[in-house]
Amino acid sequence: MTRKILEVSISVFLLVFSVCLLMGTFWIKPLIDSQRLLNENSLITQQEILKTTEETKTLITEVGISVALIAMEEAEMIKPVDANKMIEESIKNIENKSERLGKLARLLNESRINEDWYLY
Repeated sequence: MTRKILEVSISVFLLVFSVCLLMGTFWIKPLIDSQRLLNENSLITQQEILKTTEETKTLITEVGISVALIAMEEAEMIKPVDANKMIEESIKNIENKSERLGKLARLLNESRINEDWYLY
């Protein structure tokens, strides 16, 4: 009788364990899928942040180059014609990244050329 009870209890235990294992598998699958989706969304967000950072770096670099060229022109290290050509290239690069900022840079450069605002 004891052996039979032991076999029945082991059978019940294995049956309950199997049912729990199946339920756990069905419960974990959606969890894994949602984690995978979250990882994909995070990757897309990181790529967007890197792209925005790269564009911002380009804009800041071009502005820095323009400011350096203006300073070099004021110090008479380069000719105004050469400085204006290189500044125009920087403005074109800025316009490629942001049309509004390019227009603003162009207006500031034209004002600088026409009115010599940096002398006042």
